[in-house]
Amino acid sequence: MPRISCPFCNASFEPPPEGRVGCPRCGETVPVRGRETAPAHPAPAPEPPPRSWNLPVALGLAILLGLGFVYWVLNTPFPQPADPPPPPPPIGTPVPPALLRGLDYLPADANVVLAVQVSPVVEHAKRTGQSPFDVLTKAGVPAAALAALGQGGVALPNIDHVAAGANVPDADLSDLRLAVALVLRSPVPDEAKFLDALKAKRPATGSPPHYVAEFGALPLKLTKAADTVWLFGWSERDLTPGGLSPRMRASLTEAIPADAAAWLLTDSADWANKKSVGLLLTLGGKADWQKGLAKVRAVAAGLTVTADPTVRLLAQPATPAARDDLAAAFRRRAGTTSETGEWLYLDAPADGAGGLGAVRDLLAPR
Repeated sequence: MPRISCPFCNASFEPPPEGRVGCPRCGETVPVRGRETAPAHPAPAPEPPPRSWNLPVALGLAILLGLGFVYWVLNTPFPQPADPPPPPPPIGTPVPPALLRGLDYLPADANVVLAVQVSPVVEHAKRTGQSPFDVLTKAGVPAAALAALGQGGVALPNIDHVAAGANVPDADLSDLRLAVALVLRSPVPDEAKFLDALKAKRPATGSPPHYVAEFGALPLKLTKAADTVWLFGWSERDLTPGGLSPRMRASLTEAIPADAAAWLLTDSADWANKKSVGLLLTLGGKADWQKGLAKVRAVAAGLTVTADPTVRLLAQPATPAARDDLAAAFRRRAGTTSETGEWLYLDAPADGAGGLGAVRDLLAPR
């Protein structure tokens, strides 16, 4: 350790480890230069400056976050918006029979079903200079029903189709089931006026909501099944149908032309031995059809309103002998005879001398 000298007496001596010191010769206080008191505790080291992210690290983090977000979106179920209803078919274009919306409102056990697509018939009437009203009534739509709909504010162009289905029982008509679906292209503009034209009233008893109305002079139950579907029923149970059976829809596809504007189809059954059918034939003045009806198990017909309207008449013969009789009846008429599945059919001009005349030849031969 270096020695120091007293500035007062020049005495030289060893300094103490720290602080001031008294000169051993003259007693004067001598400061110890070049020495500082060491701190009791070392001062804390300064904090390092914050680390900054460089560009590659930031980009990598952004990519990871983006991939994570994409994975979350792809694997998280979100409620899907409801599919919009399909647009109505173009005016004048027939829908294949089995695809008609009105079939969804018919009884599941219907063994007789028919439909009329209005717009193709109306377009045909315009092309040929005929009254659409007259053509529709000839196609099977009750005139009273068309008149009531017109009075109720439902114009013919707004009617897409009418579909009807019935379950004709074996015994009497007490178990008859009948539903008629009126399918529109847009909702009824004035429901109060519409109901008034159909003479619809709330029943005094029963389970609302339904009305008692008239459709083609028949007193039927009535309910609004959808915005553009009004359903008429023989009884309350016919207002909650299960839809036409897949088997009957398959028969429609097999038997009826896809472009038929009006058609009728029956299920396969022993129609001649149904008491209810005999009663209906008698009431309709067709009692002489009973014997001819025993020759067939099922019948169908489809009207195509092309430039030259044609009717396809089909029947499933009950026996081989009946098949021969049916083929002979078809050959006597102008048209083309052929087969599809179990059906024997005739394509003929849509007039009394064609397919409809063959019906009379078969069921009530002269």
